[in-house]
Amino acid sequence: MAGPLLKCNRPVVLSFCIVMLATTFACYSEDPKTLFEQSYPGYTLLDYRKGNFTNSGKAEYVIFLESKDKDKQITVTLIDEAYVVVVGANGIEKSYAVKDLKGLYDYAHFLPYITDKRVNWGKWDGFCYVRDFNGNGLDEILFFKVTGMSFLPYIFEYRNGKMRVILDPPPTYSNIMMQFEAVEETKKYIKIWGWGNDEKNANDPNGKRDWYKYVWNERMDKYQIVDKGLQ
Repeated sequence: MAGPLLKCNRPVVLSFCIVMLATTFACYSEDPKTLFEQSYPGYTLLDYRKGNFTNSGKAEYVIFLESKDKDKQITVTLIDEAYVVVVGANGIEKSYAVKDLKGLYDYAHFLPYITDKRVNWGKWDGFCYVRDFNGNGLDEILFFKVTGMSFLPYIFEYRNGKMRVILDPPPTYSNIMMQFEAVEETKKYIKIWGWGNDEKNANDPNGKRDWYKYVWNERMDKYQIVDKGLQ
């Protein structure tokens, strides 16, 4: 009796395992919060955003973490680590560090000072934008590093197994406010305004500002400064 009974139950057990795997994958795909918290026990999960960063065909997220061992004298919430992760049926399958994405956790109240109101990017993602800015089919991460009085823009994109910077901030003083004013995806250009690296610009009675125009360069696979001026 034991043989036929076991034989009969194998499809049942197999079906049960398939259901459990499907349930686990659905859980990770729809609400991966617990997975991220368990995968990085030394950190507090600040937030995460879903996107298509590596074109893996699986659920992909950029996650933001704060170290649990941070200096107790620091009262603001900081992003200490950021990763783009690929989630499969058994959890995180790939993890790519976004090494330069560090800074204040949430500065949404600064947004009106950073971005041009004419640009329709949709909902602000809290402290980053996840968009396909250069139109190549992969989502990029636009992040503003807030340092003193500066808003320094960086754009990160996946390339050959790692996340790399495809737009660096222009060479302005690190303590001077900047503004990320224009993006036009059809022409793939970005225009950034600041006060420049010449001190007399900041004291100009006419309030003139320097500007830098970036264009997506297919050959260099990066945004390049192609024009600049004072206005």
